[in-house]
Amino acid sequence: MFIKISENDEYTKAAESIAQNNDIEIMSLLVEYWKLDDTSKTIFKNFLRNVSERINENSKQHHHNVDIPNEEELQKYVIDVDDIDENDPNIHPDIRKHIVSEKKKRNFDTQKEIG
Repeated sequence: MFIKISENDEYTKAAESIAQNNDIEIMSLLVEYWKLDDTSKTIFKNFLRNVSERINENSKQHHHNVDIPNEEELQKYVIDVDDIDENDPNIHPDIRKHIVSEKKKRNFDTQKEIG
């Protein structure tokens, strides 16, 4: 009479996790779906498929229309650390550390080249 469900079954694992975590929103969603008549369940499933298809279509269109800048365009956004005042109070402390570190490296490399 009873159907034995494998312990490895994803549905069983998900249901156990939802119950153990007392995830009220998901439990409510599942219970309300379960209460629907067959026609309403079909409408709901079709709705979810349509939303999923639309998301996938938009995602594919978005990814195909991405313009990757060339090297020359990227150079417009390069900032030389020597042009930044590390004492500027508006600079985030982590960025300040990076700027100071980069300036020290450049200074050291320059001294090595000079001799």
